[in-house]
Amino acid sequence: MRNTYLDLKIFSKIKILCKISTLSIIILLSSSNHNLYAKDNKSNDTEAEKKGYEIAKKMLDRKSSSSSYNKVILISCDYSEDKTGKRSCRAGKRVKTFESLGQDQENGNVKKNLSVIIEPAQDQGVSFLQVDYEKSQKTSDQWIYLPALKKMKRIVSESGSGPKSGTFFGSELAYEDMEKKHLEDFNSKLIGEDKVDGANVWVIEMSPIGQKKSETSYAKSKLWVDKKKDIALKAEVFDKQNRLAKTFYTKDIKLDKGIWVSHQQIIVNHKNNRMSLMKTMESKINIQFSEQLLSQRSLKDQDFRNKEMKKIR
Repeated sequence: MRNTYLDLKIFSKIKILCKISTLSIIILLSSSNHNLYAKDNKSNDTEAEKKGYEIAKKMLDRKSSSSSYNKVILISCDYSEDKTGKRSCRAGKRVKTFESLGQDQENGNVKKNLSVIIEPAQDQGVSFLQVDYEKSQKTSDQWIYLPALKKMKRIVSESGSGPKSGTFFGSELAYEDMEKKHLEDFNSKLIGEDKVDGANVWVIEMSPIGQKKSETSYAKSKLWVDKKKDIALKAEVFDKQNRLAKTFYTKDIKLDKGIWVSHQQIIVNHKNNRMSLMKTMESKINIQFSEQLLSQRSLKDQDFRNKEMKKIR
């Protein structure tokens, strides 16, 4: 384009018609190149989205247990970070132990999870129930029971349509972080490949779309998905101003009855400089127990719950 333009200036005495024709050709070629570049980008974006969708689907649909029991220690604290990026607790350390149960119900269309604090004594009996639905765009239901107040509370958005506020047992795991993710609520895109803890991973970006945009605090998430296990070994979530809000790590993954199970999760909150560690001390999967154990009655009725839990421990 530059040579043609200079030629036009040098031979300025050439007829105006020739100038117009030459410029028209330049514009046409420039426009064609732009369209080809745009189409190529669109093609690449489409392929990245297709691959991202496939990876996200495999991750969300991966084989899991039909039921489970876990005894978990939960540690939360303010953290400091050294020059190498290693984090350690420096203040405000709180330690809790809880038991959790999970079970598929209604032919796998519903998943229920119950968690109950057993230590320390002042928090004993605080319990949390979550019900997940396979049905697309149906948000998880959540309840918490506070024995000191003898009060059960359903966890809902304060605005009615925005994200839920509050955290799981005072940790850095927000209620919205725990909700079941539906693939249709996100635009997924492959953005690269990497390694995490020696494992080869896909790196995908998931951005909320439609109604989900208003129901979450996050503008997007970035996930490092193990190519073999289909588990996100690391995830970063960004707020609506595109600032890094939290980082999640999934570690100590073991094969149990043909199912990959994580025994350690770390949540780092970059906004308040606090982090939480959840470490599984005991674990059982694909076990039998009454569906009534995962009910609102079980949230409030400690005697009933303890009687049923003894059959599982």
